[in-house]
Amino acid sequence: MHWAEINATVGQLGVGYEQDGLDVGDLLALVERLETEHGTDADDFPGGRPLPPYDTAPAALARMALVSDCVGIAFAAARGMKPLTMLPLPVAVTESQPRLRRLLESRLGKHQAETAISLARAAAHALPHGVAPLALDACRRLCQLAEFKGRQEVWARRERELVGDGSPRARR
Repeated sequence: MHWAEINATVGQLGVGYEQDGLDVGDLLALVERLETEHGTDADDFPGGRPLPPYDTAPAALARMALVSDCVGIAFAAARGMKPLTMLPLPVAVTESQPRLRRLLESRLGKHQAETAISLARAAAHALPHGVAPLALDACRRLCQLAEFKGRQEVWARRERELVGDGSPRARR
């Protein structure tokens, strides 16, 4: 390894190394040492930190939620409007009750929990409420995807300007 640097804002470690010269054991030892030095060795992967602009996972999860909304819309339209009014209650409680939501987020991670709730919401709304709530949620997901795409495009344009060639020397 040539260098290692912590970005505390996003909770990430940047490492410069030769492609063929990286020893995974050395890298793991470095990560464990830095976690201990910074008091994060007992932490799991917290989902509340800001995600870096190059992370594609939130967009993939939003696309999955959008697909679930579209499937729910098709199902609701195909089955008609026979009410099953109690079905959305567990989803609404989990979504709006902070302790239940934190429990789900601690088990799955923040973005994965949001996706699981979205999938459950799509199923719950498709049965009793029909198309309208799902169409609204699909519109929200489309806006989210546009936001993720915009962030990634700006990052792609400005990455070299912001981090240079990736070495600590180039960032100063």
